[in-house]
Amino acid sequence: MGHAEQALNFLDDLQQLSVETHQQMFVSDLHRLRAEALRKLDPADNRVEEEFQTALQLARDQGALALELRAATGLASWLADTHRQHQGYRLLQPIYDSFTEGLATPDLKAARALLNALM
Repeated sequence: MGHAEQALNFLDDLQQLSVETHQQMFVSDLHRLRAEALRKLDPADNRVEEEFQTALQLARDQGALALELRAATGLASWLADTHRQHQGYRLLQPIYDSFTEGLATPDLKAARALLNALM
C-alpha cells in the first residue's frame, strides 16, 4: 500500500522475534513478503529472487505445501515480469498439481490464473 520500506522494517522485526521465540513456522512467508516489498521498491533488485528462493526452500524443508505454493506463485509472477514466463510456469505447475482438493481457495485460484496467463 505504498509503504514498502516500512513493511521491510516490520518484517525484519518479525523475523528477529521469530528467532528469539524459536517460532519458525512462518519464516518462509516472511521471506516471501520481504520479496514482495523489495519488488515494489525495485523490481530489478536481485534480492527479490533471493528472498523468493529462500521462502520456497524453507517451505519445502518444512513440508508446508501451502507456503510453498505462495512462494512459488510470487516467484513465478516475478519471473514473468522479468520475461521468463516459461521458467515461472515450470516452477509453479508441479506445485499446483500436487493439490488435489481446496482448488477454490484464493491461493490456488491465484496460482491457476497465473498459470493460465503464463501458458
